[in-house]
Amino acid sequence: MSDRVMGGAPLASSASSQLVHALDSAPSTPSASAAARAGNPLACAAELARLRSPRVDVTRAPRRALHIPNLDSLTRLVHSLREAVAPGGVGLNVSGNWSVGQILHHLSRTISGSLDGFACVPIRPTEPPGPLRDAPILGRLLRRIDRQDLHAERLLLRRVLLDQPLLPAGPSVALPGQLDPFAQVWTSDASAWLLAVLGRLASGERMRRESPTLGPMTHEQWVAFHLRHAELHLSFVHVGADAGPLPISGNH
Repeated sequence: MSDRVMGGAPLASSASSQLVHALDSAPSTPSASAAARAGNPLACAAELARLRSPRVDVTRAPRRALHIPNLDSLTRLVHSLREAVAPGGVGLNVSGNWSVGQILHHLSRTISGSLDGFACVPIRPTEPPGPLRDAPILGRLLRRIDRQDLHAERLLLRRVLLDQPLLPAGPSVALPGQLDPFAQVWTSDASAWLLAVLGRLASGERMRRESPTLGPMTHEQWVAFHLRHAELHLSFVHVGADAGPLPISGNH
C-alpha cells in the first residue's frame, strides 16, 4: 500500500470504493463478488478483510530509540506529533501495524483505565466453580491453591511489565483486546484524547485502579508503566518524509 500520511490520518480510499475496486480487479469467487455487490454485509466484510495490509512482524520492525523520562515529556512529545501532521508539518509514518492515530488512542485508553477502571472481570477466578465451592475442606484448599497461582503469575508479569523495558508483542496490563484502538482513528482526534487524559494527571488526579492482570497498582507504578508503554509504541512512529507507507489497521 503506497498511501502516505499527510495531515494526521491514513490517506486511503473510502471503504466502498476499495471494495468496488477489489471486486473489479482482485480474484474472488463470482458468488462472493455478486453477494457483496448485492449488499450482503457478511460478504462485504469478507471482501474488505482481504484488503488489509500485510501483517508486520513487530519484533523485527525498525524502531527509533526513545526515552520518555516523565509525563511532562510525554505531553510535549504528543504536541510535537500533532505539529508534524498539521498542514505544512514534516509528516509522520510508522513501521508497525498500527497507524499513528491508533497508537495514540491505545495509549489514551490505557491511561484512562488506570484512572477510571478497566470495567472487566479478573484474569482468572479466585474461587473454584460449581459445587466444589460448597465443599468445606476441598473448597478451601482449591481457593488457596488458586490464590497462590494467581499471585505467582502476577509477580512474573510485574517483573516483565514494571521492572524492564517493554518489548513488542509482550503481555499487557489488561485482558486481550480490551485496549485495542478503533480500526481507523484520525491522529488529531487521538492526540486530543491522549492530551486530555494527560491533563487530568497534570491537574493532580491519581491512578489507583487495579490492573486486570497485575492486580493492585500504586500511582507511581502506573506512571512508570505508562512511560515505558509509550516508549514502546511511539518507537514505531517515525518523523519526516523518509519513512515508509502508513498502514490502515492492525495490532501491535
